[in-house]
Amino acid sequence: MAKRHYRRDVEKKPVVHEETRLFCERSLCGCVLVDAGRSLKECASVGLSEDDFSNDTCRMLFQTVRGLVDAGKPADPMIVGDTRKFTSIQLQAFMDGCATSAHAGYYAQKVKFFSRCCSAMSKLKGFAESGNWSAMSVALQECARDSVLSASGSLSVNVGGLLGYEPPPPKWILDGIFEKGNKVLVVGSSKTRKSFFAIQLALCVSAGLPFVGIDIATPRRVLLVNLENPEEWEHRRILKMSRTMQVDDYMLGDRFWLTNGRGKFLDLKAIKAEAMQHRADVIVLDPLYKLDGGADECDMQERKRLIEDLERVSAETGAAIVYVHHDAKGNAGDRDIRDRGAGSSIINRDVDATLALTAWGDKKNDNYKNLTVLSRLARNSPQCDDITIEFSNNTFVLREEIEPFKATSKTVSESRKSVGNDKEDAKELATMSAMGDAVSMSELRDFGVKKFGDKRCRRAINFLIENVNMFGVSMWRDPKNKRGFVGLSSAIGRRLEELKIDPESGEIIK
Repeated sequence: MAKRHYRRDVEKKPVVHEETRLFCERSLCGCVLVDAGRSLKECASVGLSEDDFSNDTCRMLFQTVRGLVDAGKPADPMIVGDTRKFTSIQLQAFMDGCATSAHAGYYAQKVKFFSRCCSAMSKLKGFAESGNWSAMSVALQECARDSVLSASGSLSVNVGGLLGYEPPPPKWILDGIFEKGNKVLVVGSSKTRKSFFAIQLALCVSAGLPFVGIDIATPRRVLLVNLENPEEWEHRRILKMSRTMQVDDYMLGDRFWLTNGRGKFLDLKAIKAEAMQHRADVIVLDPLYKLDGGADECDMQERKRLIEDLERVSAETGAAIVYVHHDAKGNAGDRDIRDRGAGSSIINRDVDATLALTAWGDKKNDNYKNLTVLSRLARNSPQCDDITIEFSNNTFVLREEIEPFKATSKTVSESRKSVGNDKEDAKELATMSAMGDAVSMSELRDFGVKKFGDKRCRRAINFLIENVNMFGVSMWRDPKNKRGFVGLSSAIGRRLEELKIDPESGEIIK
């Protein structure tokens, strides 16, 4: 018998058939009409929305039923018909087209797959016509990924199929910290201004402005849910902060939405409906305890339930969820960032990123009440160093020149011991920098660490920066970064001239 030879280049490739796509869309609508609750959960599990439908009637029907369910109303066919003027014959034809509502998951996957394929084909065509080959390559990889994920209809993925292409790059909301679909914890002790921090995060994300030195590549749609402060006070805070940051309505467009929930007893279902209505990319919940139904924070089972509810909202909306939580009693600076937050530790361990606010530990600093240490921990990014932020004129600003100093149970005794040392150590650093050429901040820090140790060196440098005139030396700081020089003014001038640095702007003179 002659051998059969198969050529890969003539094998049939999958094609999106419009008739098959329409059949799946109609069948899914029938499932939604028969059992809306179960079918919509299946749709949400694959991220299906009305935009994935190609048929206008199917899209309108799906949108109508989901709107009724989100509003807490029964999705009865008669109510559906009255809402959008569907005839009983039309609705019965949809229901007759589905074998059983248990098939909703299968049809939802198919409709989503067809939508992805058509979207990818449209992108490829546009890129090919414009000659944008790099973008076309990325689109091809995304198309291949969707094919792998949708091929079997299983929850599992064939890893062999994943090895032939690169995953898409992260689409960061806060650069290197979190992206869409993530869960983020903002935690701090009382009076660390967590609500102001949350408002500023929402403003920066929606306007596309850097947030305390962290880049925001693309402006995003934000829903801020205020559950604690009176409506007028929240308005005042946003207004003062936006004026300080010079953010106006033109910069925000329609990307920043505020839900005031005090006295309205909102739950996550109502918040999800608001988020979907405004197509939020980020949902900020302030504070978290207002959504736990009065449950004990230390009850692990109740915490698990709350986490599952939050994850469900994130999955169904596609948004990142940022929730503001308070620390337990005691010194928060004594605890690891992974153990911050009151109650069961499961709330801290489950998140993708944590932004922790810790009170300032050096009360000798006259401005210590406005200084805060910000710690950042992200599941999928390298460990970040702590930074110092200052609350000034109703807004947090980054203070790179001040080394972070957390308040801990030891800082009080250490501060007492170091009162006399800081001035003497700073004097020794100043004497070293006044001898000969100007000394860079990094050189000064290396000398100090070898001489005094890390913590003592940080205190001495901070004392020198704040009281530089006391020691008969001058200081030049680059306005854009931590670079700087300490020494006699003439030596600093020579050093800047040698390096061709403009003293005013810090830029290289060409």
